[in-house]
Amino acid sequence: MQDLENEQRPIQDVNHSTAVLQAMWSDPSGSDADMKSGVHMSHRGEDIPEFGPDVSEKYCRDNKLGMIIRSHQYIKEGYKVSKPPAPRTIERSSPMPVF
Repeated sequence: MQDLENEQRPIQDVNHSTAVLQAMWSDPSGSDADMKSGVHMSHRGEDIPEFGPDVSEKYCRDNKLGMIIRSHQYIKEGYKVSKPPAPRTIERSSPMPVF
């Protein structure tokens, strides 16, 4: 959180900072049925981590947060609330247009 708080605003280029890049594009691992623990490489690229529910839980506890809300991933039903032990994560966005 401190790295993100120290970023100069407005942020013009998310690729300029690893903290901003990872905050923007890192993902929880898989679905509730096949979540992996820990931090591992994402399909998005080598600088983008994928993280398990254990990482989310520790991050929320360490930063005194009740949940993580994500909004850049399309979910057909409109939202998804992850099951415990992971913090509740609500995902919501419209489908991306294809050009």
